[in-house]
Amino acid sequence: ENGVKRYYVNNQLVVGQKKIGNYWYNFDQQGNYSVGLTNLSTKTVLYDNQGHMNYGYHWFNRGLMYFDTIDGHAVTGKRYYGNNKLEYYGSDFKQVRNNYVRTNAKTIYFFGANGDAVTGERYYDNHKMEFYGNDHNQIRNNYVRTNASTIYFFGANGDAVKGERYYANSKMEFYGNDYNQVRNNYVRTGNTFYFMGQYGDAIKGFRTYGKRSNQVEYYGTNFKQLRNMSITVNSRKYSFGSNGDLIVANK
Repeated sequence: ENGVKRYYVNNQLVVGQKKIGNYWYNFDQQGNYSVGLTNLSTKTVLYDNQGHMNYGYHWFNRGLMYFDTIDGHAVTGKRYYGNNKLEYYGSDFKQVRNNYVRTNAKTIYFFGANGDAVTGERYYDNHKMEFYGNDHNQIRNNYVRTNASTIYFFGANGDAVKGERYYANSKMEFYGNDYNQVRNNYVRTGNTFYFMGQYGDAIKGFRTYGKRSNQVEYYGTNFKQLRNMSITVNSRKYSFGSNGDLIVANK
């Protein structure tokens, strides 16, 4: 009529939603079918230029949207698909990409360039590192063990720790520039030496590391190895050389 398509049933102009053939349409009070993103009473949907309701992924207003394959509603919030992949759509219905989403006090996701939530290690900025579990949630204030020889700790802001970390009753761990926890090895920071034990804690007191009588070291309450110093333990005096080894008198 006058160059505009309208739809009638029994000579009555159709207004509102109507399925015609294989497609759903929506008609306004003048009988014109809706085109583009349209707010209905219970949902927001997308109609193409022929008035057909669209489903699945569609780019609109410079954003990727997803429309439910059953009723066509624009999805907001989390959407799982495939093998536990996760996407997120904002209140504007656009898929979040290259950004964080915090859904509550304990749940933070990061969505990559393809819109999928990240799992595992994520490096950003100047080689900072975060970690996301199999549930896609960012790890905070906790350890992550990725294999038998790799242990990370992630702080309150989600970043992997480097250097000294004190915890519990003044225990100390050390994480290298690769963020891996040092175990069964020395750590040197300037002129200070530590030794990190098999569980990652810095040791205190005596440490014997060989069969020779001078292969004994001593670490103070501050975890620092004694060098060129003496100490009295249980009324006995011990002296340690420039390499940290016990000095044994040639008697």
